[in-house]
Amino acid sequence: MPESHPHRGPVGTAPPQASLLDYITAHSLDEDYAHVAQQRALRGDSERGRPGRGAMAALALFGAIVAVAGVQTARTAGVEAQSHDNLVAQINSGKDVLDSSRERLALLESELARARSDNLEINVAEGREQANERRLGTVAGGLAVRGPGLRVVVDDAVGADEDAEYVLDKDIRNIVNGLWASGAEAIAVNGQRLTPLSAIDFAGSHITVDYETLAAPYTVLAIGDPNRMPSRFVESTTGTAWLNAQQTFGLRFQMDVDESITIPGVSPARLALRVATGGEVEGAQ
Repeated sequence: MPESHPHRGPVGTAPPQASLLDYITAHSLDEDYAHVAQQRALRGDSERGRPGRGAMAALALFGAIVAVAGVQTARTAGVEAQSHDNLVAQINSGKDVLDSSRERLALLESELARARSDNLEINVAEGREQANERRLGTVAGGLAVRGPGLRVVVDDAVGADEDAEYVLDKDIRNIVNGLWASGAEAIAVNGQRLTPLSAIDFAGSHITVDYETLAAPYTVLAIGDPNRMPSRFVESTTGTAWLNAQQTFGLRFQMDVDESITIPGVSPARLALRVATGGEVEGAQ
């Protein structure tokens, strides 16, 4: 049976509530003393029950190892607990940062969506404004225009010797008005762009457009739908009159479709309104 100790339970039996470290510290010396005494009895040692110096040194070393192990275990447990707490704190802090970043991202996405919507509205408004400027520039004549249309060339009759055989200013006006009525968007006569202020007159023996003298043959360029303008012009009263003049007086008339016509814009000075005051013509303010 195991030996009893006056203050502890049987040697070799660890109380259920004791830790392994406590048990080793409390009972290791008793068991080692018993083992050494038994070995000496077998050798016939006269100093039974007293361990030798070597045994004492071994026991002391073992006790030191046990103590160091205990201290190291306690320190390791403390470090692990501290590391765990630090890791938990870092995770919680990271979650807070992530939540804040997500909120900031949602706010920025909302602001970006509003900015895109505003920018789209601005672009649409600018597009309408630019389209309106082009339309007004085309109608007023200040903007150069290029596109398909009609090329009409008229000239005096061969060997003309009376007024009916010559192309007059009214004949050019009739062609221009007929082309406008047929859907022309921009018109030029011998390179002179026509505007709402343009005047086609007869000065001496020459036709003038905005005081610029023209010479025969007269080329009238009209930008518009090349599929509809010819038939509309021929069916108009102007077209009918020119067909009659061609057959009766020999006036020359030729109309062709041109897929690429360029009509220049006029200078701002030609677009300025003018009024007559006191017998003088002045620019309108």
